[in-house]
Amino acid sequence: MHIIYDDKARQLTRCNDIKIIKLCELAPMLGYSTKHVRHMVNDGSLPSPLRSPSGKIRGWKTKDIDEWIDMKN
Repeated sequence: MHIIYDDKARQLTRCNDIKIIKLCELAPMLGYSTKHVRHMVNDGSLPSPLRSPSGKIRGWKTKDIDEWIDMKN
């Protein structure tokens, strides 16, 4: 028996031309450590990331991060 996971990050990138920014790419882009970015996610000060079925952070849609940066400036 096969288990099918609803992996929205994978579906989005396959079906559309959506770019995903990984945690290790986003942190230096924002000038923060990966640990600090995780804290920002947990306290709601950064847009919610796309997650794997197990809950691991997969990344952020570039559009969401661009909008977040524009809103902060």
